Amino acid sequence: MVSKIYSGNQSEPHTLLEVLTELKDSEDLIDRFTPPAIVMDREIATKDNIHLLEREEYKYFVVERPNSLKEFASEFISLAGFTESKDNHQGKLYLKKIVSAAKAKVLVYSEARAIKERGKTTSWEQNFLEEINHLNSSIQKGNINKADKIWVKIGRLKEKYGSTATNYEIQLQSNSSDPRRVESLIITDLHKKSCKSEFPGCYVIETNYTDFSAEEIWKFYMNLNEVESAFRSLKNRIGNKTHSSSERWSDRGTSVLFRISVCYSEKYHL
Repeated sequence: MVSKIYSGNQSEPHTLLEVLTELKDSEDLIDRFTPPAIVMDREIATKDNIHLLEREEYKYFVVERPNSLKEFASEFISLAGFTESKDNHQGKLYLKKIVSAAKAKVLVYSEARAIKERGKTTSWEQNFLEEINHLNSSIQKGNINKADKIWVKIGRLKEKYGSTATNYEIQLQSNSSDPRRVESLIITDLHKKSCKSEFPGCYVIETNYTDFSAEEIWKFYMNLNEVESAFRSLKNRIGNKTHSSSERWSDRGTSVLFRISVCYSEKYHL
């Protein structure tokens, strides 16, 4: 187990070479014949660092910098060729894998992330979704199935929620044997079409694991979120229990960091 605390003014991209060197020198951690896969965020994933990983023959997973999204603007606008999946909280996720030059890129559109990035996770929108989903549940249970009555209820919701409701397209799914009977609603989030401007909820994962499926690549990269979440809690813990002295911060911080790193490793890998 290796851990280290850098000074607050340390340039993150420049720490990668030192980290890789320490990993190689730690015989207890590294099987030299099977180097570990490196998962990095976009702040460290510079071109030089990618070349370093390739030169040292490491496998890696990184999120590309935002300007790379423009390369795939048409794909994110249409979502053509994407497969629908679920994130860790059962939210809708759309994935598309593109392989080129011994690398794979996974285009990702997350509805939950889009709402968060737009800053529109309001109670008003949540209430609308709860009511329209409640109506959809009633239709699926057969409590209401006549199109005219359903359109009246949809109209009332649109009138009640105004511009919030216009962000969603509502269509009726009719019974194949009896077109007059409605089986369910088709609810489409139109927010995803706004990716052509600021790309909310969209990102690109790059890896040299070309054999993995799009979902496997996404899940592997999302391990970084678990680590970052653990370290956010860790920083709060250290901040609350250390003094302002840099010496005491270093001694206590390093000790706590190592202990929690060991606990994390035991929980997820043993």
